[in-house]
Amino acid sequence: MSYTTSVLRKRREKFCTGVIILKGYNMKKTYITIFLILIIASAGIFAATDDFTVTTTVAEVGLMKVSEAAILASTNQAFIDSGDFTTLPITTHGPQTFEAYMTVLANKRTGFNVSMKATAMVSTEGGIPSYIRYTVACGSGTTTTPAGTGFSTLTVLGVTSLTALTGFSRQISVSIDETTFNAAVAGSYVGTVTFEFTSN
Repeated sequence: MSYTTSVLRKRREKFCTGVIILKGYNMKKTYITIFLILIIASAGIFAATDDFTVTTTVAEVGLMKVSEAAILASTNQAFIDSGDFTTLPITTHGPQTFEAYMTVLANKRTGFNVSMKATAMVSTEGGIPSYIRYTVACGSGTTTTPAGTGFSTLTVLGVTSLTALTGFSRQISVSIDETTFNAAVAGSYVGTVTFEFTSN
């Protein structure tokens, strides 16, 4: 083998060795690059969560009054808009012509009851009481006042449960006793019809 051939062969070996080393280096870079990509891609698997709560407290509503009109919706504004009925002037005996309602707006889950009682119209002028009796009806109840100071109490509306704020109206009627009205002595007479709302 000549000197020239020997040198060329050594150069080829160095060249080939250089190629192998370079390839090996490139493969290492490739492995590192792939490894980094896998780490970055895998990072999305780990997620953090958090939350917050939304809270409120709904107050119990138990409104009741004698109104001029029936409640038209289950809202506080509708309750207000139904007006207030306070006085029934009497000029004759028998059934009275007027419009009034016992009106309720409530949201108690376990419901409520409304009771009614009535006292006879009385005049105490001159120190001697005089009474005029009458009958009052509302909802499921009717009562007639006694000829004196007593009264009876009865339930006129009972609701066992509620699932929402709800309005109720029950019309009221009054009929004046003919006998005690015609026999009454002169004077100013006042009787009272009372409704009582009670939550269950």
